[in-house]
Amino acid sequence: MTHYFIGIQLPTQFANALHDQQQGLKAQLNYKQWTHQADFHITLQFFGAVAHTTLAKLKHNLKQIEKLKPFTCTLEGLDFFGHPEHPRVLLQRVTKAESLLYLYERITEITGQLGFLKEKRAYKPHVTMAKKCLAADNLQDVLQTVKQVKGPFEVKEVFLFRIEPTQTPRYVSEAVFALKGGGSGWLS
Repeated sequence: MTHYFIGIQLPTQFANALHDQQQGLKAQLNYKQWTHQADFHITLQFFGAVAHTTLAKLKHNLKQIEKLKPFTCTLEGLDFFGHPEHPRVLLQRVTKAESLLYLYERITEITGQLGFLKEKRAYKPHVTMAKKCLAADNLQDVLQTVKQVKGPFEVKEVFLFRIEPTQTPRYVSEAVFALKGGGSGWLS
């Protein structure tokens, strides 16, 4: 069965900047899997395997988020998950803005009605740069010396992605939800 997740795709200018940064990092850090430039995203919720009938309901129910207004996300720079001597994931931090957290909570509320469980861990928005560290003795030095990619971008749409593990890029847009709400706050 095919796996799915919902997320925010990075604008081209940031995807290009992260790709350029990644090329320099590949010479300094030893990771088994580097994220393809077209696959840079911020995950909002991972669903795993989804049956065809449930997928149709999921797409229908997620249309509710289109009532939300566009908002700003901000990349904060490189970081990692895991132990500094063997960090399992190299990532770009994303500011935990109130609007992003509201979107996350709204999505998990909507999908919870279909039986999808919210992660027990606290939500840590990020963009994965690389996974499966083979060796990273110099990670702290690299993080301090590499030119950071930082800055804000507007989020105008959210994507339901299908994962195609044998393809490159791996993530295929299954549905797009345009944030088109009006009025004050994040709701129309």
